[in-house]
Amino acid sequence: MRFTRALTVTLALLSFGPLRANPEGGCTREPEALARHPHPGLAAMNSEAFKAEAMQDRYRLYQSWESCAWQLMPDEVASYSLWALHGYRLHQVLSERPDLPLPELLDIHRPHEARAAASGDAETRMQMLRMLWGGLLNHGRVVEAQAVLDGEIQSRVQILRQAGPGARSPAALRAQEELLSLSESLYGTVGARPQIEALAETLARELGPGATPTLVLARPLTAYHRRLGRIDQAWQLIDTAYQRAHAEQAGDERLLRLLQSERSIVMYERGQVMEAIREHEQVVAYWEGEQAQGRPAWMRLGRAYNNLVRFSHAAGDYPRVLQVAEKVARGPGLAFGLVYAEALPTRLYEQLARHHLGDPQALERGRDIVVREGSGSNYSLFFTEALLPLAEREGKPELLRWAAGEVERIVTVHSTPLQSNRAILHLARARLEPQLHAWHQWRALALGAMGRSPAHEAQALFENAQRLREAQPRLALIFYKLGALALRRLRSDLPQDSADLQRAGLARYEHHLRAWVGLLIDQGRFKDSEAALAFLQEEERGELLRGGRRSASTTEGRLLLTAPEQRWQAALAELGRELRQTSDRIDSEIEQTMGLLDRSAVHSQAAQTALDAAVQKLRQLADEGAETVETAETAATANADPAASHGQALAPGHARLSYLFLRDNRLSLRVQAAGQPARHLQLPLTRTALARQTLALRQCLERRCEQDLTLSRSLHRAVMAPALRLLPVSPKPQHLDIAADDVLRYLPFAALHDGQRYLVERFSLSMDSGLPAALAAPAKPRQGALGLGRSLASEDGRLAPLPAVRRELAALQQHTGAQLQLDPDFTAQSLQAALEAGPALVHLASHFVLDPAGREQSYLLLGDGQRLNLVELGRLPWAGVQLAVLSACETALVLDDSATSRRGRGREWLGLAATLRGAGVQQLMATQWRVADDSTADWLSAFYAQPPWQARSPRAQARATLSPALLALAQRRWLQQYRGQARAHPHFWAAFTWIH
Repeated sequence: MRFTRALTVTLALLSFGPLRANPEGGCTREPEALARHPHPGLAAMNSEAFKAEAMQDRYRLYQSWESCAWQLMPDEVASYSLWALHGYRLHQVLSERPDLPLPELLDIHRPHEARAAASGDAETRMQMLRMLWGGLLNHGRVVEAQAVLDGEIQSRVQILRQAGPGARSPAALRAQEELLSLSESLYGTVGARPQIEALAETLARELGPGATPTLVLARPLTAYHRRLGRIDQAWQLIDTAYQRAHAEQAGDERLLRLLQSERSIVMYERGQVMEAIREHEQVVAYWEGEQAQGRPAWMRLGRAYNNLVRFSHAAGDYPRVLQVAEKVARGPGLAFGLVYAEALPTRLYEQLARHHLGDPQALERGRDIVVREGSGSNYSLFFTEALLPLAEREGKPELLRWAAGEVERIVTVHSTPLQSNRAILHLARARLEPQLHAWHQWRALALGAMGRSPAHEAQALFENAQRLREAQPRLALIFYKLGALALRRLRSDLPQDSADLQRAGLARYEHHLRAWVGLLIDQGRFKDSEAALAFLQEEERGELLRGGRRSASTTEGRLLLTAPEQRWQAALAELGRELRQTSDRIDSEIEQTMGLLDRSAVHSQAAQTALDAAVQKLRQLADEGAETVETAETAATANADPAASHGQALAPGHARLSYLFLRDNRLSLRVQAAGQPARHLQLPLTRTALARQTLALRQCLERRCEQDLTLSRSLHRAVMAPALRLLPVSPKPQHLDIAADDVLRYLPFAALHDGQRYLVERFSLSMDSGLPAALAAPAKPRQGALGLGRSLASEDGRLAPLPAVRRELAALQQHTGAQLQLDPDFTAQSLQAALEAGPALVHLASHFVLDPAGREQSYLLLGDGQRLNLVELGRLPWAGVQLAVLSACETALVLDDSATSRRGRGREWLGLAATLRGAGVQQLMATQWRVADDSTADWLSAFYAQPPWQARSPRAQARATLSPALLALAQRRWLQQYRGQARAHPHFWAAFTWIH
């Protein structure tokens, strides 16, 4: 970024009224008065200044109220205005006379700096010094710039030396504060790394490496490396400074929070999203405290809010985004206008969150905000980048063209020639220039291959695969798989709690993963399609299991690369290495010789040459491999038909039905029966239509309406009848294992009716969670049963009492001899002890709240009122439990009929199953909706009143087989017992489903 552009951005932040005068023309500092009586003429002038493109016009407008700003000093509002205005002044002078002698330039500078010093505002004084230093650097006067800066540093160091260690004299405190302000003022300075590093060496030598001004310099250096994608270097810098500050400056809270702010940003970019949120909450609390104590920090607080909403959005916590945005909108900072543009990212994240929550106009509102208030600013790049795929998928061409143009304007100004985010620039250009579509996408792929952003790499691979899927499907499949592996690196190569990384990221990539599965099916590569589907399901679980450790699933092995895929992977790695070397060389040359000049304008030719060479190699590779015959390994992989699910053959009498919505909303059905080849079918159904029908059936079953048979017959014809026609007549399957996708996970398959009988009357049923079985059996076989329950309402009254839980557990004990823990006896400690005793069956009769916000917010309500969240629940000794029955759970299932909503995707029970399965539970039986307490107790009594629960001893029970046939048998007996009565309605018997 050029120094002049930095000033433009700075003053853009102040353009909504950083200073307001009362109607009489005098200046006031009363926040309430400023909020109630902003001077209309001044407000209009500020708006005009924001729109003015010419630097001299902005200078003129801001200069017209300079005297008012000085009257307000010391004041944050005036401070930001005055040092920015000083930068304009120096820029005007140096633009007219670039070789103006330094003494004459200092004569212009010093009166304003002295006035700032007299006001007692160290930050304004040092920012003015930075403007002088930057102006000289920007005009190539590097030696003079460093001489000025060194002289200012030495004058303050001399004061501190004379004062001695620990001195608290006014002069020493002022010198210390000014050095700190000077270090902090360099944050965001682009292209001056050598000068900042030299300053750090000087301060470390003169003041010590643990001195506050020295440590603060870690912030601008970290930001420099972070913005170039050098995350490891950035983390080492900021974490070292933060740990040293904790050890040597523990009492300096301001220093700690400044470092913690940058440290949390690096955490976020490393994938430690939840940890970044926790860290940044402390930063927000500190600046809010400063505000509350009368020390205005509007700009810092606005930036802290921006980061907090960014992290929360990445974690998929959209309600939290809205909460912070509301706090910003209500805050008095906006009344000054000082943080109005600084709050721009918060307001845009708010619109993205509203879009994810189903607001159809949110994206357009976000665009309008950018057009009015932030066009061309890198403050809005994240929004326009996110908008590109969203607008394209939702069929909004005007919004797409606007977003592509905005990305073009922002990235060309604010990024280096070979910076990884330029991949997004070329993907945007591909949308704007169809005739150069392929050329731009190859350039994006080359930039993504640099390895500095797995997100950009994955996006470039996926979009190239999308382009090639018709003409070169084999190459498209290679790119899809490499994109999936890039996405895996983005998530799995991160610290322990980073599986939460960009929960919203799945929404960004999911349609590509579904397109990958669909293309594999179209190409007849059924085994590979199973592996791709397993990968997609694991990504869905990763979206919910935030903070959890990934299971050792078979998808790692299933995504092994074939020989052609390995060649492409190696070629991309080599291209990326060469481009990184070129990028580092360009950056080094600029830093040593160009000061703050815009590197994209100076060295575009070197970057262009390197990128053109990379694109030529990619095209050559694609042409060479376009029509080659597949290797024997590839052919075998493509044509082999899997006779297994999760690596195990289907048992005799079993069949597996796999439903998957492809990228274009086609519903793909795969039917596999034991000993039979798999068969595939495309069903003429859309997600929207199925969502509406499924919602209607669920509501009918929950409310016991009379239209249930009509609805269940319709869904049977649409979803189940085509599958049953593909099953063999002999031997006839007795059990259906259903792998449902998306809204079909909400469908109560047992209650589907063919006109003569319910599906469960023909087959036993189970739902496949997609999770692998436990890797190791417990050392000692489990036996016996454990019943746990809470009959009381929650303390906050939000969860209703469950009075029939007592009778339910009594029935469990009667039939199984279970050990019981009820109400106050049901605690976290008693649960752990009971699980350690080794029960084969665990029956939980309490509320379970599964919150899409994450594992820490989802919990099991214990009998003593404690909330045991999913993280804590997964740490308990569940390994070897054969069956967990969840009878009175509040599973927080959410279903709507929106075709674009990210809600209602059926992932909630996957999250619950993943937690318990990952902890070692083999199978689960859980409710799909709430049923009456009394009937639940009766139904479960009937369920347990059958083998194997009637075995004479716990050991005999342990030897018995616990399978979905038990559930089907209980449901059939219930139907026979109550046929013709009210309780024959599926509301009573179809609520339970078997999950493995």
